[in-house]
Amino acid sequence: MASSEVTEKLSSDLDNAFEGNRLSLSLPMSQSSDTVLDQHNFVLTSYSKPTYCCGYNTHKKCKDLVMTPCHPIERLRPSSPTSSRSSLERRSSVSERSEKIETKRSNSIPSRPQSPVKKENSLLTELFAESQVQARKLGKAFEEANPSLSVGQFLKNNNRFVARQAPLIWVNQAVINLLTWKSVPHTLIFILCYIIICLHPILIPILPQLVLIYLMVKFYHYRADNIMNGHPLPKPHITGTAPKLSPNAQELKEALQNIQNTMAHVSDAYDAGYNLYRAIDWSNPEQTQEVLKITIASAIGTIVVVSIIPLNLIALFAGLGIFVANTAIFKAASSTLAPVIVEKLGRRLDHARKLIMEAKAKGEDPIIDISLYENQRWWAGVGWVSALLQNERKAWSDGTGTITLPSKDNYELPAVEDFTDLANVKSGKFEWIDEDWELDTKWTETDEQGWVYTNQSWGNPKPNRILGSFTRRRKWVRHMRLVAA
Repeated sequence: MASSEVTEKLSSDLDNAFEGNRLSLSLPMSQSSDTVLDQHNFVLTSYSKPTYCCGYNTHKKCKDLVMTPCHPIERLRPSSPTSSRSSLERRSSVSERSEKIETKRSNSIPSRPQSPVKKENSLLTELFAESQVQARKLGKAFEEANPSLSVGQFLKNNNRFVARQAPLIWVNQAVINLLTWKSVPHTLIFILCYIIICLHPILIPILPQLVLIYLMVKFYHYRADNIMNGHPLPKPHITGTAPKLSPNAQELKEALQNIQNTMAHVSDAYDAGYNLYRAIDWSNPEQTQEVLKITIASAIGTIVVVSIIPLNLIALFAGLGIFVANTAIFKAASSTLAPVIVEKLGRRLDHARKLIMEAKAKGEDPIIDISLYENQRWWAGVGWVSALLQNERKAWSDGTGTITLPSKDNYELPAVEDFTDLANVKSGKFEWIDEDWELDTKWTETDEQGWVYTNQSWGNPKPNRILGSFTRRRKWVRHMRLVAA
């Protein structure tokens, strides 16, 4: 019996403690906080041993919120048979007291306004939490928009890309027709619009609207022609539908041709950018210095021009120049007059070179550079050899490839009479300054061995071998000096 009485007493005390906890936030604010805190025995400990007092487990800063008197659990001791009755009576009294306290609190305590600092901290916390959610959503959306490589996804995107080539083909063809004067009235109208926009730049912000209006007028004219000619009209567009791959062989051929040409244009643009990159990365200091000089000079010239001529006029003349350069008359003149101009300039350069050589001949021991170009072709199963085609340059030649020269091992010093620029020198001979031929790797971009790789017809030079490189050449130099007898 003693065991049952102890158990019953413990249950009663625990109920009293937890009933006190339930009423902890229901006491009126008018109750003395100091008195309540004096009744509790809060002990500051750690997370492994939480603060505990009569059923409370609270933080240090939250203990001021406890407004109930302490109900310590009485020590276990044998109780009388009337303990059950006293426990029920205590429970009833606690319940009645809680109801009275709740009623009094609702009638007497006004609502406490929220602190501005707490409100601001709450907003910042919500903002931070929302930013984290949005960041995760953006990351997930990016992953969904850029799936990993798969054959099915590749074929799906390829079909979608081919099916959407029609607008690109139309724009590309329209630009080509305008620049090449295929339709003279359309080109003249475009040039007139371009002049108006350049003279009145305020029209630039509404340029997209003007383009839309033009397209809608054009499509309306196209629709009217179909109605007059009895042709079927296109079906109304349904939102959400996408263009499908056309079964028409001609349209599919045009789409693939446009993709092919676009890839070629992108590759050419990359090659141009790569050549510029190699020209400024100081792999060839002399070339990079020349580019730097040209860049600085062009920057100064641009500043001067822009300070004198307004930008809209510069854009006007530049745009008109593009159209003029694509006219048949200008192309005919450039193809006819350009060789004549180049030839005259070449003659003047040759004359200047002759004067320089004569000046050197008048001095003591003029130095002359000798250059030889070694040419090779790639054959399947053999590799790079000096066996070339019958109708192309020989294994050793000059820079143009049109003059055949002996190899560097068989090259002999020329006679003075072979140089017309040194005709005033009556006697003398040449002698080598260098002990042997040297490989020139600075005359252009080359690989480590001085080779420049070209295509089947010795064009499109590259510093490294690529697909389509079937020929290559490199330059050997040696210096000789004229010694008067």
